[in-house]
Amino acid sequence: MKIKIGLLALASLILIAGCTNAATPSPTQITPPGPNTDTTNPQPVEQTKAIVETKEIKETDPNGPITVKYPYTTNEKINKPIKAFIDQVISDFKKDAMPVDPETGAGPNALDVAYSTISFNDDIVTFKYDLYINTGGAHPNSYIFTQTFDLSNGTQYTNKDILGSQDSLTKISSDAIAMLKKNIEKSLNEATETTQPLDEATLNWITNGAAPDWANYQAIAILPNELIIYFNPYQVAPYAAGPQEVHLKMNQVKSTLPAPFGTAAESTTPPPAVPPISPLNPLPPLEGKKIACNTDADCVPDPTQCHPHTCMTTTEAEGKTKPEMCTMMFDTQAAYSAADCTCNLGICKNKNIPESLTEPDTTLPQ
Repeated sequence: MKIKIGLLALASLILIAGCTNAATPSPTQITPPGPNTDTTNPQPVEQTKAIVETKEIKETDPNGPITVKYPYTTNEKINKPIKAFIDQVISDFKKDAMPVDPETGAGPNALDVAYSTISFNDDIVTFKYDLYINTGGAHPNSYIFTQTFDLSNGTQYTNKDILGSQDSLTKISSDAIAMLKKNIEKSLNEATETTQPLDEATLNWITNGAAPDWANYQAIAILPNELIIYFNPYQVAPYAAGPQEVHLKMNQVKSTLPAPFGTAAESTTPPPAVPPISPLNPLPPLEGKKIACNTDADCVPDPTQCHPHTCMTTTEAEGKTKPEMCTMMFDTQAAYSAADCTCNLGICKNKNIPESLTEPDTTLPQ
Protein backbone atom coordinates (compact mmCIF):
# COMPACT_ATOMS: atom_id res chain seq x y z
CA MET A 1 0.00 0.00 0.00
CA LYS A 2 2.82 2.44 0.85
CA ILE A 3 4.45 1.62 -2.49
CA LYS A 4 1.20 2.35 -4.40
CA ILE A 5 0.75 5.66 -2.60
CA GLY A 6 4.36 6.59 -3.37
CA LEU A 7 3.91 5.76 -7.04
CA LEU A 8 0.70 7.78 -7.23
CA ALA A 9 2.43 10.76 -5.64
CA LEU A 10 5.35 10.49 -8.06
CA ALA A 11 2.97 10.29 -11.04
CA SER A 12 1.15 13.40 -9.81
CA LEU A 13 4.41 15.35 -9.54
CA ILE A 14 5.43 14.32 -13.06
CA LEU A 15 2.01 15.37 -14.42
CA ILE A 16 2.20 18.77 -12.67
CA ALA A 17 5.74 19.36 -13.94
CA GLY A 18 4.67 18.47 -17.46
CA CYS A 19 1.80 20.95 -17.37
CA THR A 20 4.10 23.68 -16.04
CA ASN A 21 6.63 23.16 -18.85
CA ALA A 22 3.90 23.16 -21.49
CA ALA A 23 2.58 26.50 -20.24
CA THR A 24 6.04 28.18 -20.27
CA PRO A 25 8.01 27.52 -23.49
CA SER A 26 11.77 28.17 -23.55
CA PRO A 27 12.92 31.51 -25.06
CA THR A 28 14.19 29.78 -28.20
CA GLN A 29 10.67 28.55 -28.91
CA ILE A 30 8.99 31.96 -28.76
CA THR A 31 7.68 32.95 -32.18
CA PRO A 32 8.12 36.66 -32.98
CA PRO A 33 4.89 38.52 -33.77
CA GLY A 34 4.06 38.83 -37.44
CA PRO A 35 3.17 42.04 -39.22
CA ASN A 36 0.08 43.89 -38.11
CA THR A 37 -2.72 43.30 -40.61
CA ASP A 38 -5.21 45.54 -38.78
CA THR A 39 -5.27 48.67 -40.97
CA THR A 40 -7.55 50.46 -38.51
CA ASN A 41 -4.85 50.42 -35.82
CA PRO A 42 -1.47 50.18 -37.57
CA GLN A 43 1.70 49.64 -35.57
CA PRO A 44 4.06 52.65 -35.44
CA VAL A 45 7.26 52.29 -37.49
CA GLU A 46 10.24 52.64 -35.16
CA GLN A 47 13.62 54.02 -36.21
CA THR A 48 16.26 51.31 -35.98
CA LYS A 49 19.42 52.36 -34.20
CA ALA A 50 22.55 51.61 -36.20
CA ILE A 51 24.78 48.82 -34.92
CA VAL A 52 28.53 49.48 -35.06
CA GLU A 53 31.13 46.89 -35.93
CA THR A 54 34.77 47.10 -36.98
CA LYS A 55 36.05 46.58 -40.50
CA GLU A 56 39.70 46.20 -41.43
CA ILE A 57 41.73 46.95 -44.55
CA LYS A 58 45.14 45.32 -44.90
CA GLU A 59 47.28 45.96 -47.95
CA THR A 60 50.81 44.95 -48.75
CA ASP A 61 51.32 48.02 -50.88
CA PRO A 62 54.62 48.58 -52.76
CA ASN A 63 54.88 51.89 -50.91
CA GLY A 64 54.57 50.25 -47.49
CA PRO A 65 52.15 48.26 -45.33
CA ILE A 66 48.64 49.65 -44.82
CA THR A 67 46.53 48.62 -41.83
CA VAL A 68 43.25 50.44 -41.32
CA LYS A 69 40.48 49.71 -38.83
CA TYR A 70 37.32 51.75 -39.11
CA PRO A 71 33.69 51.67 -37.92
CA TYR A 72 31.01 50.13 -40.11
CA THR A 73 27.33 50.44 -39.28
CA THR A 74 23.99 49.12 -40.47
CA ASN A 75 23.14 52.63 -41.73
CA GLU A 76 24.59 53.51 -45.14
CA LYS A 77 23.97 57.20 -44.44
CA ILE A 78 26.68 56.90 -41.76
CA ASN A 79 28.95 54.58 -43.73
CA LYS A 80 29.27 56.90 -46.74
CA PRO A 81 31.21 59.78 -45.06
CA ILE A 82 33.26 57.30 -43.02
CA LYS A 83 34.38 55.41 -46.13
CA ALA A 84 35.03 58.67 -47.99
CA PHE A 85 37.39 59.74 -45.19
CA ILE A 86 39.19 56.38 -45.09
CA ASP A 87 39.59 56.30 -48.88
CA GLN A 88 41.01 59.84 -48.79
CA VAL A 89 43.54 58.91 -46.11
CA ILE A 90 44.76 55.86 -48.05
CA SER A 91 44.89 57.80 -51.33
CA ASP A 92 46.91 60.66 -49.77
CA PHE A 93 49.31 58.20 -48.16
CA LYS A 94 50.04 56.49 -51.47
CA LYS A 95 50.63 59.86 -53.15
CA ASP A 96 52.92 61.19 -50.42
CA ALA A 97 54.94 58.01 -49.77
CA MET A 98 58.59 58.10 -50.81
CA PRO A 99 59.65 55.72 -53.59
CA VAL A 100 60.89 52.36 -52.34
CA ASP A 101 64.48 51.26 -52.73
CA PRO A 102 64.68 49.66 -56.22
CA GLU A 103 67.28 47.13 -55.04
CA THR A 104 65.69 45.94 -51.81
CA GLY A 105 62.09 46.79 -52.63
CA ALA A 106 61.78 48.17 -49.11
CA GLY A 107 60.96 51.63 -47.86
CA PRO A 108 60.23 53.47 -44.63
CA ASN A 109 56.57 54.05 -45.46
CA ALA A 110 53.69 52.78 -43.33
CA LEU A 111 50.09 53.70 -42.58
CA ASP A 112 48.18 52.56 -39.53
CA VAL A 113 44.69 53.75 -38.62
CA ALA A 114 42.78 52.76 -35.49
CA TYR A 115 39.61 54.20 -34.02
CA SER A 116 37.77 54.47 -30.73
CA THR A 117 34.21 55.45 -29.85
CA ILE A 118 33.35 58.36 -27.54
CA SER A 119 29.71 58.59 -26.47
CA PHE A 120 27.72 61.73 -25.68
CA ASN A 121 24.60 59.66 -24.99
CA ASP A 122 23.07 56.38 -26.12
CA ASP A 123 22.57 57.70 -29.66
CA ILE A 124 25.21 60.35 -30.38
CA VAL A 125 28.78 59.08 -30.69
CA THR A 126 32.10 60.41 -31.93
CA PHE A 127 34.46 58.15 -33.85
CA LYS A 128 38.04 59.22 -33.05
CA TYR A 129 40.62 58.12 -35.60
CA ASP A 130 44.29 57.80 -34.61
CA LEU A 131 46.55 57.87 -37.65
CA TYR A 132 50.21 56.83 -37.72
CA ILE A 133 51.79 57.88 -41.00
CA ASN A 134 55.37 57.42 -42.15
CA THR A 135 56.09 58.70 -45.64
CA GLY A 136 59.87 58.79 -45.32
CA GLY A 137 60.27 62.24 -43.78
CA ALA A 138 62.42 63.25 -40.84
CA HIS A 139 60.09 61.34 -38.53
CA PRO A 140 56.69 59.66 -38.66
CA ASN A 141 53.63 61.69 -37.75
CA SER A 142 50.50 61.01 -35.73
CA TYR A 143 47.19 62.68 -36.45
CA ILE A 144 43.74 62.68 -34.89
CA PHE A 145 40.49 63.14 -36.77
CA THR A 146 36.89 62.81 -35.60
CA GLN A 147 33.41 62.25 -36.99
CA THR A 148 30.23 62.57 -34.90
CA PHE A 149 26.96 60.82 -35.76
CA ASP A 150 23.51 60.14 -34.35
CA LEU A 151 23.15 56.36 -34.59
CA SER A 152 19.37 56.58 -34.31
CA ASN A 153 18.84 58.50 -37.57
CA GLY A 154 22.22 58.77 -39.33
CA THR A 155 22.66 62.52 -38.86
CA GLN A 156 26.28 63.68 -39.01
CA TYR A 157 27.21 66.64 -36.81
CA THR A 158 29.87 69.02 -38.10
CA ASN A 159 32.07 71.13 -35.86
CA LYS A 160 29.64 74.03 -36.36
CA ASP A 161 26.70 71.83 -35.37
CA ILE A 162 28.45 70.99 -32.10
CA LEU A 163 30.13 74.29 -31.23
CA GLY A 164 27.39 76.60 -32.50
CA SER A 165 27.90 80.25 -33.34
CA GLN A 166 31.02 82.28 -34.00
CA ASP A 167 30.58 83.84 -30.55
CA SER A 168 30.62 80.36 -29.03
CA LEU A 169 33.77 79.49 -30.99
CA THR A 170 35.45 82.69 -29.79
CA LYS A 171 34.79 81.81 -26.14
CA ILE A 172 35.94 78.22 -26.61
CA SER A 173 39.06 79.44 -28.42
CA SER A 174 39.91 81.77 -25.52
CA ASP A 175 39.56 78.95 -22.99
CA ALA A 176 41.54 76.56 -25.20
CA ILE A 177 44.44 79.00 -25.70
CA ALA A 178 44.75 79.59 -21.96
CA MET A 179 44.86 75.85 -21.28
CA LEU A 180 47.27 75.16 -24.15
CA LYS A 181 49.77 77.70 -22.84
CA LYS A 182 49.92 75.87 -19.51
CA ASN A 183 50.05 72.40 -21.04
CA ILE A 184 52.67 73.16 -23.69
CA GLU A 185 54.92 75.04 -21.28
CA LYS A 186 54.81 72.03 -18.97
CA SER A 187 55.49 69.46 -21.71
CA LEU A 188 58.37 71.44 -23.24
CA ASN A 189 59.98 71.97 -19.85
CA GLU A 190 59.68 68.26 -19.12
CA ALA A 191 61.23 67.41 -22.49
CA THR A 192 64.15 69.82 -22.00
CA GLU A 193 64.37 69.42 -18.20
CA THR A 194 64.12 73.18 -17.75
CA THR A 195 61.67 75.64 -16.20
CA GLN A 196 61.53 78.29 -18.91
CA PRO A 197 58.44 80.32 -19.85
CA LEU A 198 57.20 80.04 -23.41
CA ASP A 199 59.03 82.23 -25.90
CA GLU A 200 57.21 84.67 -28.17
CA ALA A 201 57.38 82.36 -31.20
CA THR A 202 55.65 79.51 -29.36
CA LEU A 203 53.03 81.85 -27.91
CA ASN A 204 52.25 83.08 -31.43
CA TRP A 205 52.14 79.46 -32.59
CA ILE A 206 49.48 78.70 -29.98
CA THR A 207 47.35 81.79 -30.59
CA ASN A 208 47.38 81.25 -34.35
CA GLY A 209 46.75 77.50 -34.27
CA ALA A 210 43.91 77.79 -31.75
CA ALA A 211 42.46 81.08 -33.02
CA PRO A 212 38.65 81.20 -33.42
CA ASP A 213 38.79 79.87 -36.97
CA TRP A 214 36.58 76.89 -37.82
CA ALA A 215 39.49 75.22 -39.62
CA ASN A 216 41.35 75.02 -36.28
CA TYR A 217 38.53 73.10 -34.60
CA GLN A 218 37.97 70.18 -36.95
CA ALA A 219 38.86 67.41 -34.48
CA ILE A 220 36.47 67.51 -31.54
CA ALA A 221 34.58 65.02 -29.38
CA ILE A 222 31.87 65.58 -26.83
CA LEU A 223 30.98 63.67 -23.70
CA PRO A 224 28.21 64.34 -21.17
CA ASN A 225 30.66 66.13 -18.87
CA GLU A 226 33.27 67.67 -21.19
CA LEU A 227 34.23 68.88 -24.65
CA ILE A 228 37.52 67.56 -26.05
CA ILE A 229 39.47 69.47 -28.70
CA TYR A 230 42.39 67.78 -30.47
CA PHE A 231 45.27 69.70 -32.05
CA ASN A 232 47.54 67.81 -34.40
CA PRO A 233 51.36 68.10 -34.46
CA TYR A 234 52.66 71.49 -35.58
CA GLN A 235 49.20 73.09 -35.26
CA VAL A 236 49.81 74.80 -31.92
CA ALA A 237 53.33 73.72 -30.95
CA PRO A 238 56.57 72.23 -32.25
CA TYR A 239 56.77 68.49 -32.85
CA ALA A 240 58.69 68.02 -29.59
CA ALA A 241 55.58 69.05 -27.64
CA GLY A 242 53.58 66.23 -29.21
CA PRO A 243 49.87 66.25 -30.09
CA GLN A 244 47.79 68.46 -27.84
CA GLU A 245 44.27 68.10 -26.53
CA VAL A 246 42.13 70.39 -24.42
CA HIS A 247 39.38 69.18 -22.08
CA LEU A 248 36.78 71.84 -21.29
CA LYS A 249 34.25 71.02 -18.59
CA MET A 250 30.66 71.07 -19.75
CA ASN A 251 29.72 73.71 -17.19
CA GLN A 252 32.22 76.03 -18.96
CA VAL A 253 30.70 75.66 -22.40
CA LYS A 254 27.16 74.31 -22.04
CA SER A 255 25.49 77.73 -22.21
CA THR A 256 27.14 78.46 -25.58
CA LEU A 257 26.59 75.09 -27.28
CA PRO A 258 23.42 74.51 -29.30
CA ALA A 259 20.96 71.66 -28.68
CA PRO A 260 21.27 68.76 -28.23
CA PHE A 261 24.75 69.43 -26.81
CA GLY A 262 24.08 72.57 -24.79
CA THR A 263 21.45 75.13 -23.86
CA ALA A 264 22.18 78.05 -26.22
CA ALA A 265 18.99 79.46 -27.69
CA GLU A 266 18.49 78.83 -31.37
CA SER A 267 17.94 81.71 -33.75
CA THR A 268 14.30 82.14 -34.72
CA THR A 269 15.14 84.05 -37.90
CA PRO A 270 14.76 81.73 -40.87
CA PRO A 271 17.41 81.91 -43.61
CA PRO A 272 16.37 83.80 -46.73
CA ALA A 273 14.76 81.66 -49.39
CA VAL A 274 16.94 80.93 -52.40
CA PRO A 275 14.89 80.41 -55.56
CA PRO A 276 16.32 77.75 -57.88
CA ILE A 277 17.55 78.80 -61.30
CA SER A 278 15.13 77.85 -64.05
CA PRO A 279 16.59 75.39 -66.56
CA LEU A 280 14.34 77.01 -69.19
CA ASN A 281 16.06 80.35 -68.74
CA PRO A 282 19.77 79.65 -68.10
CA LEU A 283 22.14 82.47 -67.30
CA PRO A 284 24.62 83.38 -70.06
CA PRO A 285 28.38 83.49 -69.42
CA LEU A 286 29.30 86.68 -67.59
CA GLU A 287 31.83 88.86 -69.37
CA GLY A 288 34.82 89.67 -67.18
CA LYS A 289 33.26 87.87 -64.24
CA LYS A 290 32.61 84.32 -63.08
CA ILE A 291 31.31 81.90 -65.68
CA ALA A 292 27.72 81.04 -64.88
CA CYS A 293 26.54 77.46 -64.39
CA ASN A 294 23.21 76.09 -65.50
CA THR A 295 23.03 72.77 -63.63
CA ASP A 296 24.91 70.95 -60.86
CA ALA A 297 26.70 68.95 -63.56
CA ASP A 298 28.55 72.15 -64.55
CA CYS A 299 30.26 72.42 -61.14
CA VAL A 300 33.45 70.83 -59.75
CA PRO A 301 35.76 71.55 -56.78
CA ASP A 302 38.56 74.06 -57.33
CA PRO A 303 41.42 71.80 -58.50
CA THR A 304 44.09 74.23 -57.25
CA GLN A 305 43.13 73.63 -53.61
CA CYS A 306 44.10 70.56 -51.56
CA HIS A 307 40.93 70.78 -49.48
CA PRO A 308 38.66 72.92 -51.67
CA HIS A 309 36.20 75.24 -49.98
CA THR A 310 35.12 76.68 -53.33
CA CYS A 311 33.60 75.20 -56.46
CA MET A 312 33.79 76.44 -60.05
CA THR A 313 32.49 75.54 -63.46
CA THR A 314 34.17 72.83 -65.49
CA THR A 315 35.19 75.52 -67.97
CA GLU A 316 36.99 77.52 -65.27
CA ALA A 317 38.69 74.36 -63.99
CA GLU A 318 40.19 73.42 -67.35
CA GLY A 319 43.98 73.44 -67.30
CA LYS A 320 44.22 73.88 -63.54
CA THR A 321 46.12 71.29 -61.51
CA LYS A 322 46.22 70.17 -57.88
CA PRO A 323 49.22 71.20 -55.74
CA GLU A 324 52.05 68.68 -55.68
CA MET A 325 51.96 68.40 -51.88
CA CYS A 326 49.01 68.63 -49.52
CA THR A 327 48.63 68.33 -45.75
CA MET A 328 47.19 65.06 -44.45
CA MET A 329 43.79 66.03 -43.13
CA PHE A 330 40.08 65.62 -43.81
CA ASP A 331 38.16 68.88 -43.82
CA THR A 332 34.43 68.32 -43.21
CA GLN A 333 33.68 71.52 -45.13
CA ALA A 334 35.84 70.71 -48.14
CA ALA A 335 34.35 69.75 -51.49
CA TYR A 336 36.35 66.67 -52.43
CA SER A 337 34.15 65.63 -55.36
CA ALA A 338 31.70 67.11 -57.85
CA ALA A 339 28.86 65.67 -55.74
CA ASP A 340 29.79 68.28 -53.07
CA CYS A 341 29.14 71.16 -55.49
CA THR A 342 25.85 72.69 -56.60
CA CYS A 343 24.74 75.33 -59.09
CA ASN A 344 23.01 78.06 -57.10
CA LEU A 345 21.65 81.13 -58.92
CA GLY A 346 24.19 80.60 -61.69
CA ILE A 347 27.16 80.27 -59.33
CA CYS A 348 28.91 77.03 -58.35
CA LYS A 349 28.92 76.68 -54.56
CA ASN A 350 30.05 74.20 -51.93
CA LYS A 351 27.20 72.17 -50.38
CA ASN A 352 29.34 71.48 -47.29
CA ILE A 353 29.28 75.19 -46.36
CA PRO A 354 25.50 75.78 -46.08
CA GLU A 355 25.77 79.49 -45.31
CA SER A 356 27.47 80.07 -48.67
CA LEU A 357 24.26 79.00 -50.40
CA THR A 358 22.41 82.01 -49.01
CA GLU A 359 25.20 84.58 -49.44
CA PRO A 360 24.84 86.84 -52.49
CA ASP A 361 27.76 86.70 -54.92
CA THR A 362 29.08 90.19 -55.57
CA THR A 363 30.58 89.13 -58.91
CA LEU A 364 27.07 88.75 -60.35
CA PRO A 365 25.26 91.77 -61.80
CA GLN A 366 22.41 92.88 -59.56
